[in-house]
Amino acid sequence: MSLLIRRKPIMSWADSESQPVLGALLKHRLLERLAGEKFVMLSLTYRREEYDTPLDLYRETGERQHVPLFIRRLERRMGQKLKGRWLAKLEFQEGGWVHFHVIVTGVAFLDHATVTEAWGHGHVWVSRGERSTAEYMCKYVSKEGGIPDFLLAEKPRSLKVVRVSTGFWRDTKKQTGMKQKHSALLGLPVWVPLGKRLEDQKEKTLICYDDPKFGPDYRTYQVRYADMVKALTARGYLIRNSQEHPGYSEVGYHTAGRWTPADMGSLVLALCDVEGLDPGPVVAQRRPGRVHSITPSNPDAQRPRWLDRYWQGLEANEREGAMAW
Repeated sequence: MSLLIRRKPIMSWADSESQPVLGALLKHRLLERLAGEKFVMLSLTYRREEYDTPLDLYRETGERQHVPLFIRRLERRMGQKLKGRWLAKLEFQEGGWVHFHVIVTGVAFLDHATVTEAWGHGHVWVSRGERSTAEYMCKYVSKEGGIPDFLLAEKPRSLKVVRVSTGFWRDTKKQTGMKQKHSALLGLPVWVPLGKRLEDQKEKTLICYDDPKFGPDYRTYQVRYADMVKALTARGYLIRNSQEHPGYSEVGYHTAGRWTPADMGSLVLALCDVEGLDPGPVVAQRRPGRVHSITPSNPDAQRPRWLDRYWQGLEANEREGAMAW
């Protein structure tokens, strides 16, 4: 019997904690795809002086389809089709400026002048196709970690870190896109800002109560993982990494030098502490699943954290612009 907790995984390139995991998965899959095949990697940058802010550049890369148009121009200059032969990855340089890495398979060399003419937005670098080259492009989205704050108010699906040509991943079938929700009154697309979506995901804790008789029981609670840990430790429980369940932490305490796992009642009490509820009726009903909503006693906690980051990011960009001027 054991009580296990962890922050609910987001698995998004926009989340700094998920980036290393997604990068490792991309590296494994990409190296398998490139095994025994010749390829080159192209690094494509922009002339920053042509854009007022990094956000203006970011939006234009998507609105004007810079990468797909580059591939078409490159095809014309090479005299061959590249369908199923390219992968592009977006990265952010210091200050949130966009650049791209593009892998093109089936060729061992591309002329620098040809790539520069096809790109047309700034400097390019052509690198030989080696294992270290492919590993490098999977390493991160931003050296600073996470994503630029100005993206937090953008549409979640506007952030496309990895793009591939149809047929590049030979082991997958064509997938249909997600249906977009629409407003019943206006008939317009309804979307939640990226920052809000990330914050909502971070407000969830995944809990597993592993009972030897009935097996593991997984539940998701609308409670921040940090708040859950704080409430449990305040009640004298210890949190340690689980060896049997990687990624989870075990909750328990030491008794006469032996580790004793916490029970479900411990979780109920901690949830009540986080919610500011009277534990008596909840424990009597033995239904911890009813404790879901967050009702912080601190009024400042109601203000969206992502919005604060967004405004701070805008102010920082304005200061940098004023200094440059």
